[in-house]
Amino acid sequence: MVKRLNKRQQREQEELLSLGGPAESEPVPDQVTEDSDADHEDRNVPRQSTGFAALDHDDIPSETSDVEEQSSTPKSKKKNRKKKSNRPTPSEPVNKPPQASQPKTKQKKPKKDDFDAAIEELVARTSKTQGSSETKVSSHSTASVAEIWRLLIVEPKFLDGDAELRRFFGSKVVNSAKEPTRRTHSALRTTLAKPPKGWGNLRVNNGLSMRSLSTSELEGIVPIIDGEKWWTFEHSTSYKKTQLEFLEHVAIGDPNGLGFLLQRNPWHIDTLLQLSEIFRHQEDHSHATDLVDRALFSFERSFSPSFNLLSGTSRLDFDRIENRPLFLALHRQILQMERRGCMRTAMEFAKVLVSLEPWSDPLGGFLHIDCLAPKSGMDEWLLQLWDAWEKLEREGPTTAINIRCLPGMLYARAACLRNIEINRGDKDHKESTEALKQAVLEFPSVVPVLADKAGINLSADIRGLPVMRIETGWLNREPANSAIHLLSHLYAQRSASTWKQPTFVSWMQETVSSVLPLLRNGADRTPLRDRALQHFATGPTLSMCRHVVICDMRNLLVFCNPADLTKDTHAYDPIPPRTTITEYDETYFGPLSDLYQNSRRRGARFGAHDGDAALAQQMIQQLLLADARGENRGLGVPPGAFMDDGNPVHDENAYEDDDDDDEATEAPQAPPTVLQRFWQSLFGGPAAQDETEPNAE
Repeated sequence: MVKRLNKRQQREQEELLSLGGPAESEPVPDQVTEDSDADHEDRNVPRQSTGFAALDHDDIPSETSDVEEQSSTPKSKKKNRKKKSNRPTPSEPVNKPPQASQPKTKQKKPKKDDFDAAIEELVARTSKTQGSSETKVSSHSTASVAEIWRLLIVEPKFLDGDAELRRFFGSKVVNSAKEPTRRTHSALRTTLAKPPKGWGNLRVNNGLSMRSLSTSELEGIVPIIDGEKWWTFEHSTSYKKTQLEFLEHVAIGDPNGLGFLLQRNPWHIDTLLQLSEIFRHQEDHSHATDLVDRALFSFERSFSPSFNLLSGTSRLDFDRIENRPLFLALHRQILQMERRGCMRTAMEFAKVLVSLEPWSDPLGGFLHIDCLAPKSGMDEWLLQLWDAWEKLEREGPTTAINIRCLPGMLYARAACLRNIEINRGDKDHKESTEALKQAVLEFPSVVPVLADKAGINLSADIRGLPVMRIETGWLNREPANSAIHLLSHLYAQRSASTWKQPTFVSWMQETVSSVLPLLRNGADRTPLRDRALQHFATGPTLSMCRHVVICDMRNLLVFCNPADLTKDTHAYDPIPPRTTITEYDETYFGPLSDLYQNSRRRGARFGAHDGDAALAQQMIQQLLLADARGENRGLGVPPGAFMDDGNPVHDENAYEDDDDDDEATEAPQAPPTVLQRFWQSLFGGPAAQDETEPNAE
């Protein structure tokens, strides 16, 4: 019977022939009679060195050398296997056929197919495109712009407030004060928010998507700079239906509808942010922060793979209403992190907010930076930003915001220089003192307000100067001065803790006293101040007014132009821009325009609603009324079902026998608060504890 080769041996011979190796067939073991048996036993037979093995198995020694080295010790055998010899040993014949260690065989490469060639061409084209985009510099992309891009790069490790607290207090203290449900999903890689286990299904489609804007869509609207890419969010039809329902509930002030809406659409952005404001107004910051985190997570799930939020060059058009909730969510996250004392995290989120649209800064992100930079240790960063913006004024494009015209930036620059000198051990403090003198001469209106907030004593001579007068509202004849005084009050209220330090108090007193002669002689018109007055010639900008509204500093709205505040504002879209491109109108809803018109008629019948504090107060009042009547005590109550109808229900026995309850032998467990029951009705399960209260063991 003629013995045939198995499949492996046939392949080896074909490859050997194609590579120029010997064509003789090698002896086949007698027991190999079938292909299946040969393939099975081939695993235990030493592999022959062929041309194929020469390409992929260079480190495997030849069969001849293995047979001859069987008599050697195990140590030498193991050592020889690790070495690769290219010359024959004395025991090997000189005219040995080509083996795996032959250089010619190793140098020969297999032929590439069409697929491999296409892959290599695609990789080369991609790398060429990336290299050209990184090195491209045009007349609109100057060195100062590139420096600002570099400074706006976000470091993801500083976006975690819990990590910052652990650095200060240790993991044991922070973990003991956190509720058990705050453990994050280990399989998810997120940057803006860390989803805990209690958030439920995170894979549900939220109806958001993202696309890049073309040059034709941007011309005449935003400054087009090479290297920046502009994006916008888009809403699906299902999301627009949810948005229409949300607007209807806000217009008529229906808290029941908001609760049902959030249960059915747990990732709807505006509903999350609206309820976050409700909890914040009642000082329930733990739940307010959780809802903002949910909104940020919902946005991050919708990012395009090409959208890099951390690069400092990705932009969002604020004139499109689909993008504004992300600005608002980031702004509120900054406030929450600052309230928790996570200044470094708040500073990093401020960089994210500014990087979305740095040339107009629609929500006043730079007004956060001048307060947070000295507190978060970002002193060098602020000085570099100041120098880069000075160069941008000379060689860069015209921008809608100029940080060198912000009074707080000059005082923050002086504070950062002081911190650097203290850390360096410099006792002269010449540079920081000169910077503070410049700040006082340029914007003296900050000094009296900051002195009152920080407890700095000023002499009567200083207080009596005209430039030290404290304005209390809008100046109709001097709108630019209204903007300067608004910025002065804003910086003083938020940076008072920085200047309360004893070293800063004495430093401020001595510096102001040293420039008193200059202030008395009327040196109140300096070049930088003149530039600021020209920059704010029409009064406070809309971005400044939005910043005041979102920060809930309503007492400072008196400095804004009354004409800018006549339009109805909402918590989900405070003070819309005049140049808005999209808004919630018939064009936005498209096929849903009939439903939109019906919703507007219902809103007009019930009365227009500003959707901010009034809606929150109405919801809370209904909650308190239900609480006083003893309703909604348990779980399972439909969310938002705080009243059976609009009229209170009088129970004759509701307040009787109060003294009998005090005679109980065991004090009952305290019932959940009003907002905790509201949280339970929305998401189910026990309400999370406040982040400042440790869990009971």
